[in-house]
Amino acid sequence: NTTTSISLDFLDENLTVVAPSTVANDPPPSDAIYAVVHKDRMFVVTPTTLYYSQPGKPEAFNLTTNFERIDADSNQKLIAAVSLNGMLAILKQESLYVLVGDTPSTWAVQLVDASAGTLAMRSVVSLGGYVYWWSHLHGPMRWNGQGAPDPIGKKYIDTTINDENVNTDQCEAICAAVDTTAQRIVFAVAGVGKTRNTVMLPFSVKLDRWESSKWDPMDVAAMCCAADDAMLPKLH
Repeated sequence: NTTTSISLDFLDENLTVVAPSTVANDPPPSDAIYAVVHKDRMFVVTPTTLYYSQPGKPEAFNLTTNFERIDADSNQKLIAAVSLNGMLAILKQESLYVLVGDTPSTWAVQLVDASAGTLAMRSVVSLGGYVYWWSHLHGPMRWNGQGAPDPIGKKYIDTTINDENVNTDQCEAICAAVDTTAQRIVFAVAGVGKTRNTVMLPFSVKLDRWESSKWDPMDVAAMCCAADDAMLPKLH
């Protein structure tokens, strides 16, 4: 019989796997109002704070360290965030910000426009490299991450969206949806003297123009693009 021996030389630290902290895999914050996937993380918006998950773990949050305060001194509520051309567009009640960078150590938050925010969370949609939303100060807006946001409402249909035609007191209820088949964005707003969204405004992305100054087939509480019976995407 032959006796064989072997000697292993490992550092103790290489034999240990550090367990996550007790707060490293918390659920999302309970006051979340909006969520979006960006850079392999889930970003969750609350009225005061932008939280982000662990990489590749959309349900694992560290609420004590993994967050960004977006101009906390402004007293504006956060409304929404959209992943846009490698950046994260962040909308507050009156301001538009952008988060650039790939990791928390390289992130930077920059102010884009101090008066281009939104009160209407459900008006925020994206298509074709642009994010669209309704600003209570400027009407329909869009931005592609370059330069200043584009006021596509005031530029083309200013008289249609003024106080004589739109109930600006109902801005929070404005909603929008993407019609992927027709390549259009449709906003639903309350007409003057109305409390419900009675007017639809369609913007053609292909034509870069509004298709109509007013569609009013029905009151609109919510819209979305979903498959019809033939499994084709339709606006509902």
